Amino acid sequence: MSKVEASRETLAKINPDVVFEAYNYDVTSLDNYDHFLGRIREGSLTDGKIDLLLCCVDNFGARMAVNSACNELD
Repeated sequence: MSKVEASRETLAKINPDVVFEAYNYDVTSLDNYDHFLGRIREGSLTDGKIDLLLCCVDNFGARMAVNSACNELD
């Protein structure tokens, strides 16, 4: 099991009323970054912006990509 799936599973056990999405990919690649932007923009239960993003990346480049995406979408 990946760190991503293990984290999602643990968080779901802590709060089963929350819907979690977990993606185990390189957010710094263009295709994945575009997918990531789309999930922030349209990933809520009502197909609008998400309410909360937990960033658990393990390198500086990924952290900067997540920060840039959040800033880009306000």
